Amino acid sequence: MMSLAQASSYFDRTPAYSVTTGALLFKGQIDPYDDSKRDASAAYRRILSVAPGTVMPADGAFKALGQIWLIGGMEPDGLDSVHRQKYVILPARTQLKVSRPNQYLAGTYTANLHASAGWVKDAKQLETSSEQPQMYDVFFHAGADVRERDVLWNGVEAYLALSPRLVASDLLSVHCLRLTETVQTVGLVTRTYNPSTGAYSSAAAATVQGLPVRWQSLYSYGSQADARYQEGDLSLMLPTGTAVDTTTKFVIDGFDFQVLAVDTLAGVPVAHIRRL
Repeated sequence: MMSLAQASSYFDRTPAYSVTTGALLFKGQIDPYDDSKRDASAAYRRILSVAPGTVMPADGAFKALGQIWLIGGMEPDGLDSVHRQKYVILPARTQLKVSRPNQYLAGTYTANLHASAGWVKDAKQLETSSEQPQMYDVFFHAGADVRERDVLWNGVEAYLALSPRLVASDLLSVHCLRLTETVQTVGLVTRTYNPSTGAYSSAAAATVQGLPVRWQSLYSYGSQADARYQEGDLSLMLPTGTAVDTTTKFVIDGFDFQVLAVDTLAGVPVAHIRRL
């Protein structure tokens, strides 16, 4: 007598292929997402149904129906025994390199992963600026090693990871700031204060690779004595080991910036800078 698992497997007609080798991985059924709402990423999710014992690829993605899909967590389905394994899947519309801050400044990365990036909102900051920074949610498979302050990027787009978290579908969702600046060469001038003259003497300018970032996304007040934000302030992410303090001056695009405070985030110094 045919079991329920065998009967349901008869309809497994959709082939799924490896995204790296192109080899056939398994066959299954892809259905519309249950109770999906026509907003954000929920509208595009689907349900993958496969026979019990089907093994998912380690990279958390497969190719079917002409596109690549990210794989969420498995939910068993059945009566007295499991007859189907079901997964929430999401179209992976891009590939993003994952870099720790120091790696991004050097142009290297730890992984190049399939991902799905979706706009969430234009953040408001009316008290300080009329700009509206763009916030995105970027999805990866659950095993992706993405950390707070990582930079997710390719040749077209770049995001600063603010809060990675696993969501109910067991996909990794990373709330991000869309970066508008890229890594650039900035001038670093070491200055020494002379109390007798009340002025600074400057050494010859050196150059370092730096990433200017929206100030609010890479700064936290350490004390009430910290300099308050003013319009035009930036946070400048610098390579590990860069010697920088409040006497340092930076030259960016021909403009001089003073350092108001220095913090260390994700292993790199971050300077709160203001145009002189």
